[in-house]
Amino acid sequence: MRSKSAPMPDGPLPDAGSRGQSSGAARRLLTLAALGAVLLLCAVPRPYYIVKPGFALDAAELLPPGQSGSGKGSWLYTAIRVDDASAAEAAAAWLFKGSRVMEKRALLRGESEADYMAGMKLVMEASQADAAEAAYRLSGVSYLRIPEKAVVLEGGRLGRGAELAAGDLVASCAGSPVKSLSGLAACLDAAGGGVVMELARGSRTIAVHVDMNRDELGAYAEGLKRLAAGKEPQAGTEAGTEAEKAPAANAAGAPTWGELRVIEDGETGLPLEWKEASAGGPSAGLMMALAVYDRLTAGDGTGGLKVAGTGTMSPDGSVGAVGGVAQKVAAAAAAGADLFLVPPQERREAEASALRLQTRMKIAAAATLEAAAEAVAAQAALREQSFFP
Repeated sequence: MRSKSAPMPDGPLPDAGSRGQSSGAARRLLTLAALGAVLLLCAVPRPYYIVKPGFALDAAELLPPGQSGSGKGSWLYTAIRVDDASAAEAAAAWLFKGSRVMEKRALLRGESEADYMAGMKLVMEASQADAAEAAYRLSGVSYLRIPEKAVVLEGGRLGRGAELAAGDLVASCAGSPVKSLSGLAACLDAAGGGVVMELARGSRTIAVHVDMNRDELGAYAEGLKRLAAGKEPQAGTEAGTEAEKAPAANAAGAPTWGELRVIEDGETGLPLEWKEASAGGPSAGLMMALAVYDRLTAGDGTGGLKVAGTGTMSPDGSVGAVGGVAQKVAAAAAAGADLFLVPPQERREAEASALRLQTRMKIAAAATLEAAAEAVAAQAALREQSFFP
C-alpha cells in the first residue's frame, strides 16, 4: 500500500527523546495496521479459483524402472494450477489479464477440497489403466485386465435424483459387492426397478437410490457392458456406429464411468505399476499412453523431441476433450516443448494460445493414440530434414 507524504507541522522541532518516543509509537501503529490488514484479508471470502499455467512433466517417469524407449526426447503431461481468489481479485484477473476464472462451488459441487482432490487422484488411476490398455492394444502385445472397482470419472445424474461425483467408487449395488463395470451392469440389469448403490466418496460412505424403471435400468446396463468391453468411447470422444445402436452409458448429463484395474503384461506376467502422478484427473491419458506404447515398441518414439500434450484416453485409443488447454500450452512452452498434441475439437484454442505466446512450438491435433504417434513421427522427420538438408 502506498501512503502520501504529510507536510511537516508548524512549531519547534522535538528533541531526541521525543523523537525516539514518536518513532516507537509509529512502529507500533504500523505493526497494528499491518496485522489488521492481514486479518481483513483472511476474513474476505475467497469463492473463486484463478486458473493459471501449471507444469509439464515426463509421463515416462511414472512408469516402473526400465528401458524408457524415448531416447533424448520426453512425453510431457501438462496440468493447470488454480489459486484461491476473492471476488475482487477474480474480477481484476479476468478484466486486466484475461485469466480464466471458476467458481469454487461449481467445481467442488458441495464437496470439500480434500475430498475433491482424493476423487481426482482416483480418476487419474483409472486414466492410467485406460492409457496402458490403449497402448497394449495398439502395440499388439498381449495383456490381461484385472478389474478392481467401478469409478465415476465425471459426475452427473443417474436416473431421477441420484447425483454422482467424480471419484465415487461403487462399493455395492443392491447389497452385493461390486468390483467392475460389468458387475455393476449385471446388478442393474437384474433389478426390477430402482436400486440402491453404496458409494465411497472421499472420506465418507453414502447411499444413493437410482430411480429407474426396469426397461431404463436394462438399457443403461447395456451401455455399461459395452463400456466395460471397451466398445463404447468415453464422453468427449467420437462415438462409433456400434456405440450409437443403443442408449449410451455416458449420455449427456449422466455420469461418465471408468474402472480401477490392473493391466498385466501377457509376456512377463508382471502388472504395470504406475508411480503416483503430480496431478489428478483424466487429461494426462494421451501422454501416458504414448509413454507406455513407446516402451512396448522399444523404439525412440519421440524422435528426440520434447512432446507435450493433453487429452483423455479410452481403452480403444480414442482421445477425448479436456479443459484448460490455453494454460497447458503455456506450461508446455515454458518447459521448452517442440510439439503439443491436443484433441481435434480444441485445436483452435491451442493454436490461439501458442500465437499469443509467440512460441515456436508446433500444435498437432490427434483423435486417436495411433494418430498422435504418427503426428510425432511426422514432426520428428521434418526436424531431421531441417538439420540434414
